[in-house]
Amino acid sequence: MRTRILLAALAVGIMAPLPTAAQAFGDPVVFAGVDSVVPELTLAWDDRITGITRSQFVRQATDAFELGLVSAGLHITPRGTASTGGKPWVVCTVNVLYDDGLIAYSKRVSYQELMLDQVTTQLGIAERWSDSSVGTVDMDNFDADYYGRDCAEKLELEWRLHN
Repeated sequence: MRTRILLAALAVGIMAPLPTAAQAFGDPVVFAGVDSVVPELTLAWDDRITGITRSQFVRQATDAFELGLVSAGLHITPRGTASTGGKPWVVCTVNVLYDDGLIAYSKRVSYQELMLDQVTTQLGIAERWSDSSVGTVDMDNFDADYYGRDCAEKLELEWRLHN
């Protein structure tokens, strides 16, 4: 029962409205010709998790995410540099909840671009593609690298369909 409650809470978090514009999914133009991205990992952390700190998790998952993107053939542009202008973001979002030795998680990888709103003529972020999943893992098998690698692998599969 506890697992069902944790998974339901995470699923609601995945389906919550995001501050992005909806775009057509599955459009081959989305990934066609993309060779450089700005990666980002975001994390909602439960402080009851032991054995790894939040900052250790972020560093390990981010390293695995970026290594996976580079291994796929994408160039990485660090966030916050002048050269990020106009480059698409790839965001790996991880949410984790702990309860009695069990971790419930959600993962979401998305591809986002700056786009001009035709009505307001303002720049905004449009999410063009995403993939989400939820699951549980015993605390003993909680591996930060897995989350970053999985986000990179899901993105790579879609990217390779169009490049």
